[in-house]
Amino acid sequence: MDITLNQFDIKKSKIDYEKINSLFDFFLVENKGSSFKKDSMILHTPLLNKKVLSIQYTSGSSFIIMMEKDRLNKKFILDIIDEHNQEYSNNLSQKQIFAPFEKFQHSLLQLFFNSLAKSKYSENCSNIAGKLYYFSEIKRKQLYCVDFKIHSDYSFSLKSKTFTETIKDTKQKTFVLQANNTLKLYDSNDKGLKQYEEFQYKNTKHSVTYVNTSNLQSFESSKTGIFEKIIQKFNKTYGKLIQLYLSTESEWNKLDVKSSSQQKKEHLRHLKSLLQNKTINIVDKINDEASYWFSNQLKTTYEKLFTNSDYFTKDNLNLSFKIKITKKEDKSALNICVIHNKEYYEINQDEKDTYKISTSTIIQNVTLEDFQQNRNHELPEASCIVLLNELIVKEDIIKNKSITIADWEKYNFESNVIFCLCENEIVNKKTNEVHSHYFFMSINPDGSFEIGEKTKDLFNQEKFERIEEIFELNNMKAERHNRYDEKYKGLILNDKDQINIIQDSSLIMMPNTNLIYEDLKTKNLSRSKEDLIKYYGGCLDIYYRETPDCIFYSSGQIGSGMNTSIERAAHIRRIISYKGVPLFCQNQIDTMNVTFVRNGQLTVIPFPFKYLREYIKTKI
Repeated sequence: MDITLNQFDIKKSKIDYEKINSLFDFFLVENKGSSFKKDSMILHTPLLNKKVLSIQYTSGSSFIIMMEKDRLNKKFILDIIDEHNQEYSNNLSQKQIFAPFEKFQHSLLQLFFNSLAKSKYSENCSNIAGKLYYFSEIKRKQLYCVDFKIHSDYSFSLKSKTFTETIKDTKQKTFVLQANNTLKLYDSNDKGLKQYEEFQYKNTKHSVTYVNTSNLQSFESSKTGIFEKIIQKFNKTYGKLIQLYLSTESEWNKLDVKSSSQQKKEHLRHLKSLLQNKTINIVDKINDEASYWFSNQLKTTYEKLFTNSDYFTKDNLNLSFKIKITKKEDKSALNICVIHNKEYYEINQDEKDTYKISTSTIIQNVTLEDFQQNRNHELPEASCIVLLNELIVKEDIIKNKSITIADWEKYNFESNVIFCLCENEIVNKKTNEVHSHYFFMSINPDGSFEIGEKTKDLFNQEKFERIEEIFELNNMKAERHNRYDEKYKGLILNDKDQINIIQDSSLIMMPNTNLIYEDLKTKNLSRSKEDLIKYYGGCLDIYYRETPDCIFYSSGQIGSGMNTSIERAAHIRRIISYKGVPLFCQNQIDTMNVTFVRNGQLTVIPFPFKYLREYIKTKI
C-alpha cells in the first residue's frame, strides 16, 4: 500500500519560479555579529508594512523578507536595517535574492506559507518572528497553536506551541489575540487587552492532538486537521504559482498486531503467572488520609483486576498472590511505594523526600499527586498495570537476570544480541563538562542476560572505540546542526561484533487528511478495518520497509479497537549499518510489538532498551 509522508515531493510538485520573481521581491537580511534572538524587534518591525507579506526565520544569523514587487522595496529594507543598526548597535546587511534560492530553497515555500497570515484567508494564521503559527483552541488562560515548519529536505513538522496569559510586566514580547484568532504584537493601542507570552506553566505540558476524527470541529483543531486547512488556504491563494504534492512510498510491510483488548487480556494472564505465590507490598510512606485511601484503592483495583472473568477463565479466577498495605519495604516482596511528588518536597522542605531507588530491593515509586483517577474517582486499570510492569522489569534486572515479562525465545534469535546506550553525566555544571557512560545488555537466545556498564579497559578496546566514535558523532550532530530528529537512539551488536544503529528521522506517517476532512463534513467515519487503513494509513500498527542501505520502520497506535484520536504522530525511524556491515536487525521489529513499555501502546524501539534505561537509573 502507499504510505503518505510529512514531506513535499519537490520533483513532482510544480513551481513557477519565473512568475514568482515577476510578482515578488525577496531580501536576505544577515547579522554579521551574532544570531538573532526570537524576540528581536527586527523580526517584527518589517511586517508592520503592508507590502511585506512574510518573514521566514527559524534560527541562525539570517532571515528572508517577502514583499509585493515594488521598485521602492530595497529602500524600505535599507531604512529599517539602518534604523535597527543605530538603535541596537548591530551589523545587519541585506541583499536581494531570487527564486529558487541557492542556499535556502525550502525557505521559499515557508515564505509563501507564512504569507497566509496577510492573505484574505488569514483567519487563525499568525506570522510571528518569522514563523507560522496556526490557532488550535483556547482553554482557560492559554492559547494552543501549531508551529508549521518546513525543513531543508522539504519535510515539515507540526509542533505544539502554547501562549499563556501574562499578568505581570515581562521583558519578553507579548501578543494580543484578535477577532480572527490571529496573534498581533502588543503595542500602546492595546492597553486593557489580555496579553499572551509564549510559555507554559511550570510542570505542565500541553500538546495538540495529532489527529482527532470524532467530529469535524475536533479534526480541524488537531495537528493534521490544521495541516489540511493550511494546504487548502495555500492552494486557494497560490495554486496558480505553486502546486504541491506530498511524498508517498509503496512496498511497506505491515506487522500482524493484535487488538488492544486481546493484548491486554494475554498480558494480564502472563502477569498473573509471573506473580503467582509472590507478595505485592503497597508501602504507604505518606501515612495520611489521602494516602490511606489511595493505597486501599490500589489494593482493591488489583484484587478486582486479577479475579475478573473478562480476562481469566473460570478455573483461574482466584487471586494467586498476596497484596498487603505496609509501612516498610520488604526485600522478598515487590514493593509499590506511595510518596509525594518532587514539587511537594520542594515546597515542604521540612519533610524528607522518601523517593528511593535500590539495586537490591524491588521498588516502584508512585506519586500520589500525579496518579490519575477516572470520573468515579477510581484508579484506571491501565495505570495500575504499568506499576506491575515496572516491578517485573526491575525484578528481572535485580533477581532473575533473565527476561520474563515477554517470551524472548519466540523471537528465534540464534545467538546473543547486545544492546548499547550511552548516558552523559554532567560532572561540572559551570563548564558543562560531561563524562560518558556506556551501558550494555547482552541477551542469550533463552532470554538470560548480562547487564552493566563497561569501560575501555574492561571491554574489547577496538570494539569500544567504534562505539565511542558513534556516540561522539551523535553529540557533534546535535551541537552543530541542532537536528535532534536524526539522533541515534541506540546500538545493537551481534555475536560477530557487527553494529547496527537505530536512528531517528524527520519523517512521520500522515493520515489521509483530505479524505478525512471531506467525509467528516457529511458523516461519521467508519471503524472497519478497511476504512482504518484508508483514513489513517501508516499511522497505525507497525510498518517496515527494507532497502539495501537501511530498514525503515514506524510504530504507531494499535489500529484494531482504536478510538477516534491519535495523540502523537508515528515517527519513521531507520536501522542503519555501521561501516557497511550487514543489516541483521530484521527480527528486532517484532520486539516492538509489545504493550508493557508505553502504557498499553506499542513501543517505538526494541523493548530491551527499557531494561537498559531502568538499569541506568540506579547508576547515574
